[in-house]
Amino acid sequence: MKRLLAFAAIVTIGFIGLAFAVLNAGTVELKYYLGTLSIPLALLLIIVLLTGALLGGVASVGLALHQHRENHHLRKKLSLIETELKNLREIPIKDAH
Repeated sequence: MKRLLAFAAIVTIGFIGLAFAVLNAGTVELKYYLGTLSIPLALLLIIVLLTGALLGGVASVGLALHQHRENHHLRKKLSLIETELKNLREIPIKDAH
């Protein structure tokens, strides 16, 4: 069911994007330092969207690696604590009387 909803959402977004591209089929003059370039508006928007997604993914890699390292450290610490707790439970209790 979840896959079907995801597929339906992707198809719907695809149709909306296609309709947007057809309705905005005009070309845009892109001016940059080395010259100018005329490309369709829809293509320019796709390029900008993909560039933003790529830069966002690259920016999040550092955070993901930090989280992975921290998780590894915490799992190691948990393992040591569990071992210590197991050892403490196995030690017989000395009666004071």
